[in-house]
Amino acid sequence: MRLRLPCLLLVSLTACSTQTVAPDADTIPLDGTVDARSVPPDASHPDAGLPADAGGGCVTVELCDDGLDNDCDDVVDEECPCIPGETASCFRGPASARGVGACSPGTMECMDGLEFGLWGPCVGDVLPADELCDAEGEDESCDGAANEGCDCDPAAPPAACGSAVGACRPGTQECVAGRLGACVGASGPVAEACNGADDDCDGATDEGIVRVCGTDVGECSRGSEACVGGAFEGCAGGRGPVAELCNGLDDDCDGSTDEALTRACGSSVGACMPGTQRCDAGSWTSCGGETVPALEACDGVDDDCDGRVDEGVTRACGSRTGVCRPGTQSCASGSFGACTGGVAPGSEVCDGSLDEDCDGTVDEMCGCTTGTTRPCGTDVGECVAGSQTCDASGSWGGCAGATGPSPEVCNMRDDDCDGATDEMGVCPTAPPVVTCPGDVSADVLDTIALAGSGSDPDGGPVSYAWTVTSRPPGSISTPSSPSSASTNFYLDASGAYVVQLCVTDDEGERACCSVNVTSNPPGAIHVEISWSTAYGDVDAHLLNVTRSHPNGWWTADDCYFANRAPDWGPVGVDGNPTLDIDDTDGYGPENITVDRNPAPGTYTVGAHYFCDRSLGMGGAPGSGATDGTVRIFCDGALVATYTGVTLGETDDWVSVAEIDYPSCAVRRRTTRTEGSQLYPASFTAARHCEISCSSDADCPAAERCARVGGGGPPRNACVLR
Repeated sequence: MRLRLPCLLLVSLTACSTQTVAPDADTIPLDGTVDARSVPPDASHPDAGLPADAGGGCVTVELCDDGLDNDCDDVVDEECPCIPGETASCFRGPASARGVGACSPGTMECMDGLEFGLWGPCVGDVLPADELCDAEGEDESCDGAANEGCDCDPAAPPAACGSAVGACRPGTQECVAGRLGACVGASGPVAEACNGADDDCDGATDEGIVRVCGTDVGECSRGSEACVGGAFEGCAGGRGPVAELCNGLDDDCDGSTDEALTRACGSSVGACMPGTQRCDAGSWTSCGGETVPALEACDGVDDDCDGRVDEGVTRACGSRTGVCRPGTQSCASGSFGACTGGVAPGSEVCDGSLDEDCDGTVDEMCGCTTGTTRPCGTDVGECVAGSQTCDASGSWGGCAGATGPSPEVCNMRDDDCDGATDEMGVCPTAPPVVTCPGDVSADVLDTIALAGSGSDPDGGPVSYAWTVTSRPPGSISTPSSPSSASTNFYLDASGAYVVQLCVTDDEGERACCSVNVTSNPPGAIHVEISWSTAYGDVDAHLLNVTRSHPNGWWTADDCYFANRAPDWGPVGVDGNPTLDIDDTDGYGPENITVDRNPAPGTYTVGAHYFCDRSLGMGGAPGSGATDGTVRIFCDGALVATYTGVTLGETDDWVSVAEIDYPSCAVRRRTTRTEGSQLYPASFTAARHCEISCSSDADCPAAERCARVGGGGPPRNACVLR
């Protein structure tokens, strides 16, 4: 047991019996009006100088005779000695709350026990409690303020709650013990949905509601749909599927590339039947299953598939015996007509020298001198001439010693003595033998030599025909000598060609072989542009975006017809482009090549419809719009093919694609505008088509009618103002 008072004090207090003792200067009053904090420090008090509750907190040791619960164990002055029977004021709450608001001290009595009294429990003190939020405004928490933290007045009518905006509906709240209860009868808000309603009750409808749309499969990219008026509208910002093209890409975004793409090839004219090309790895295969043109025969069929039947089919007719000479029969509607152009048999004339009736006997039935002779017959072919003798009657006898003509048989002899061997189809014929050169690989724009051969096992002459049966997009090249055994062939576009050699013998038999030609794109970056019209002039452009503004067309950073070999800077000649040819008369292709070591960065491909020359230049037939094909090669590989690049009229401009180097990534662009909107102030190149005119009214706005003479006789044509 702790003894907190000195023994001397205990004896003194015992003498005072049970009466309440008035405090002296060193004693704490029992009514609690002065606590230990107001008592000057005094060594006679064990707790002198310590705060009663440590400033609102608890201490480890109870302080005696202050009427407070210092150690916060809900007992006041426990184990503190006292005079049995005496009473004192006590308070178990914080000192700051004693006597404040509803709080008040209680009373404790000194209980008799051992050799000294101890304080009993504190009875009747009113401690701080939660605010009751009563209308009277009682301070139950004893902090000097009433009803703090209360939401409402219990005496007030129910309050409105919730919202009446949008889809929300208001309710009411009851005030219970100063606290607003649950909102009863209200609805919303909820998360905004795409339904045309203000679900979140903020005064706006369907705001900020978007969803992902589209797909990232293949060439497609996802976009987003915004909700407008309760429904999602078109997918924006992405790229949707398009019809599958033969370009090595998944254009329709179904997870497959170039799937099941085929197209007809060849001709359906006459006896020809079209075949089929398949798309393989972005390129069309050679034509398969077609019926190709054959040598025209007299059969009422268009065998060579040129839209005409039996044209130019002839054969020899008639005889070479006597004065007769062969003529020619021409085929019409599947049958040979009359023999024309030769010498036909006539009546025998007794002239002593000629066989006018072409029977091998001269002047037969003519009068003669007995015993005279004359030659008869012929020495042509297998025939042997003989002689006739005039008999006693004055008539020429038979042709003695002669071997006459016989029906032609297949023996490589001129049996009918007409100067031709095995003619008229008497021999079963063998097809000719044809040999093609081996496959060839060369760079685009090279000219290659192709040497073939052919022969007729029957010994007759043969003819040759070179044709191109398959070619890359945009190519229009043809063999330079199509009717010779050997020819040259210009590789005008990159890709695969199939060149065919057909040999036809004198019996009309035909045999063919083919050579595969690969035209390799040169350089690190190679661009080819071709188009569909004979008179359209389309120009290829390649812009070094890294060195220039993205739209720096017609500048020193743009490779085109007026700037064919620009210097693109410190990389030197290795990084510079070249335009091979400015094709102005249709089809193309135009090629731009960066040979080696392009500077890393972005390059943009453009196509410009310089003019439609069909509008002038001597009244050539019109062609209107043109469809371009653009192929892009990077480091020798075809990385993109774009077809259907439509240019509708003169000065149309399309930005076709962007190339990133060295990654070789290609992005499709479809920016369209008038070329004039891109021309820099320094651009002075003539871009007109020499449209015929009689006044300025006949010309485009940027041109005038003037007298010109370059390239021909003086004429009126539109020129730039």
